Amino acid sequence: MVDKAIRIVDDFLPSKKYSVLNQLMMGNNFPWFYNSSVLTSSPGDNFQFIHGFYREGEINSTYFNVLNPLLIQEIKILSLIRAKANLTTRTNRVEEVKPYHVDYEGEKFKDSLTSILYVNTNDGYTKFENGDMIESVANKLVTFPTNMAHTSSTCTNSNVRIVIVLNYF
Repeated sequence: MVDKAIRIVDDFLPSKKYSVLNQLMMGNNFPWFYNSSVLTSSPGDNFQFIHGFYREGEINSTYFNVLNPLLIQEIKILSLIRAKANLTTRTNRVEEVKPYHVDYEGEKFKDSLTSILYVNTNDGYTKFENGDMIESVANKLVTFPTNMAHTSSTCTNSNVRIVIVLNYF
């Protein structure tokens, strides 16, 4: 049983909107940027590629507009904190990023939410400190309080694992 604070929506975006997003982000022309550590608190071999769409009140990407169907029409976000995409590469075995983390903490963010949209299906997952685990299934959206401790994993059965992470009110 999944914690009631975690909401899961399968087939979140209408198929045409999802297809456009998937083709863009899985394509050869989408810009990804090397990040030497998934978590700044845990440097090492846990690298990933990221694409920052929005942070601290500023749009950081010319691709920000592709999130509009997600942000405005589907989730109805009131105030965006951060929007980014993460790409992890295939590994020989599924590996979790440690330690667990929260995206934002403190009184200012106590009512904020995190949503993760899985761009492609693979054997990776998002795992919560309480043991709940959400499989990476294309077009699935998982939403939870931003201060809920979680971690991600790599995958073994796809070249990449891609997610879009939104933090918002």
